[in-house]
Amino acid sequence: MRIEKLKTGLAIAALGLSANVHAFTTDGYLNDWLVAQNSWTARTDVGIGIDVNANGLSSTYGGQPYDAERLLAAVDWSSNTLHVAVITGLRPDSGYSSQVDTGSADGWRPGDLLIYTGTNYQASQIWNINGTDLNWTNLNVNYGNGVGRATNSEVYGLQVPDERDSAGTLDIGDGSSDLDGDTGHNSILRNVISGGDWFTRSRGSGSPVLPTSLVENTGTVEGSGEVVYTEAGFSNGVDFTPESGEHYVVEMAIALTSLGWSQGDDTFNVALQWGMNCSNDWINGHGTFVNDTPNPPGNQVPEPAVIALLGMGLVGMGYRRKQLQAES
Repeated sequence: MRIEKLKTGLAIAALGLSANVHAFTTDGYLNDWLVAQNSWTARTDVGIGIDVNANGLSSTYGGQPYDAERLLAAVDWSSNTLHVAVITGLRPDSGYSSQVDTGSADGWRPGDLLIYTGTNYQASQIWNINGTDLNWTNLNVNYGNGVGRATNSEVYGLQVPDERDSAGTLDIGDGSSDLDGDTGHNSILRNVISGGDWFTRSRGSGSPVLPTSLVENTGTVEGSGEVVYTEAGFSNGVDFTPESGEHYVVEMAIALTSLGWSQGDDTFNVALQWGMNCSNDWINGHGTFVNDTPNPPGNQVPEPAVIALLGMGLVGMGYRRKQLQAES
């Protein structure tokens, strides 16, 4: 597998990727992404973003219940797949109300992943529905406590599991009758949606109005992605311990073709954002992944029959040369 150069945007740092890479497995273990169980340092072939949003929590990471701690992203060109990992202090079972979104304290559920693959990206303003970078349409639906609703035809979303999913989709086999949103270390399939409606929230006057989670049964299903949402581990049986506090991970794998990418294109522009419905904290970043080793046209591997004929031709040439030498 190869992950090639990534040209960085403003909110993603340290995105120079080496040519020698490893396989990614969507399992909630961070040894695919980080160098050690007690470190935030990313592997050299991984793009990494940190929480630098001044409007969010002041701590970059700390295992707090409503913080977004780190965003990591990579493209595997051998399978044409976007891999994303978000490390957060937010538990999968946050937002324990059975209501969809009321704006009340028990309604602050985990958000979904926002994905934009165009080129009209201007730092964090793309996600502000009051901004001008993209055509966010405010549907003027207000659920109280700053919760609204908006849509954008250019934005994709991947649904992140939480306890409000349909019965049976997140049963982790622990014997409990309630679904807690935790997938364990086994990935599930979630829809990739384009043009969906998004719940939004502002944290107050002067703060951006941010999209947070997809409104169910809106938009167009473009495909599916693998998702794990569980307590973060470094590897099987090895805890993730950069400092005290619990850490959770949302790890995702999405086919580029589900995000408008065309087969044969050697670049992939992407901007990502994840947060939670309360908008206490969020994390975003962007960049352009470039495949430096595409298969050029006309450089296909010959069919076996062609190889055989070529070999026969070379043998014939050698035999004719010996005949000419004998005659001379």
